[in-house]
Amino acid sequence: MIIAVGEILFDIFPGYKRLGGAPFNFAVHLKKFGYSVQFISCVGADEDGNEIVEYLKKTGFNTDYIQINQHKTGRVIVTLDNSGVPEYDIIKNAAYDFISYDKAIKHIEQSFPEMIYVGSLIQRTENGYKTIQKILENKKNAVCFYDVNLRPYCYNSEIIESTLKYTDILKVNHEESVEIKKVLNIQGDEVNFVYYIFQKYPVKLIIITRGENGSTVYNRSKSHSISGSNISNLIDTVGAGDAFSSIVAVGYLHSWEIDKINHTASEFASLICGIKGAIPGDKKNYEEFKEKF
Repeated sequence: MIIAVGEILFDIFPGYKRLGGAPFNFAVHLKKFGYSVQFISCVGADEDGNEIVEYLKKTGFNTDYIQINQHKTGRVIVTLDNSGVPEYDIIKNAAYDFISYDKAIKHIEQSFPEMIYVGSLIQRTENGYKTIQKILENKKNAVCFYDVNLRPYCYNSEIIESTLKYTDILKVNHEESVEIKKVLNIQGDEVNFVYYIFQKYPVKLIIITRGENGSTVYNRSKSHSISGSNISNLIDTVGAGDAFSSIVAVGYLHSWEIDKINHTASEFASLICGIKGAIPGDKKNYEEFKEKF
C-alpha cells in the first residue's frame, strides 16, 4: 500500500478549473496504474469539497481518510505564460491547512504501508507541520518519498530539515535544489548538494528535474542524466512533476535501475504536458503506458 498525504484543491485556470494538488495528482496516477493507494487530506463543507469527495469515491478511494472542516476547500489561481509554464497564487487558510492527526490516520498507519508520500505545502501551517511530522515519526519501515514542491512563502528551513530526517526518496526541480542549498547553507554545485544530502540524511535516491532540459537521478553509487526533448503537442506543464514522481515511486518499489526510472518518468511527464491540467481523463492513457513497466 502507498499513502499520499497532503493538499487537494482546485486549480483555477482562465476559463476552466481542474482538480489538483501534488499529493492528489501523485495518488490518482498510481491508483489508475492499479496500485493500492490511500489518500489523506481535508476539504471544506462546501460545493468544491462535495465535488472532490464524489470524485474520489468514483475513482475508488476510501473517503474515510478525507477530513471535512469549516474552512474553504483549497484553491489555486493559475496563470500560464506563453510557454505553458504556470504561476500559482495559493489561497491561504484552506481546509487542508487544518488537517488533524485523527483515528483514521492512526488506523491506516497500522496497515504498514510500503511508502508514504509527503510535500512541503501541507506543512506551511503549524498544524499541518505537526500532523505530517507525527505521521513520519510513526512510519516504521515505510519508504518516505519527499516531493519538495516549494511554493513562495509556504516553507522554511525547519520544514525541509525535519522532513529530510525521514526521507528515502528526495525529488526537487533545479530551482528548488538551488533554494535548498541557500536555506541549508550548502556550498558548491549540484554534485556538492547531492553529496551533502546523502551524507547528512538517510536519503537513498535523489531526483533533480529541469523541465525541458531533462533530469538526473542519483543513488549512492552512480547517477543517470537525460537531456530534454521538445514536446510537439505542449498544452501546459501543470502536474508534469507529479507524473514524474508517480513513476519514480513505481520504479523504486520494483527496484528498477535508475536509467529506467529516469527515462520512463520523463516519458510519462511529457504525456501529461499534452493535456489540460494534471490528470488524463482517458483510462486508456494509463493502460497503454503501463506496458512500459
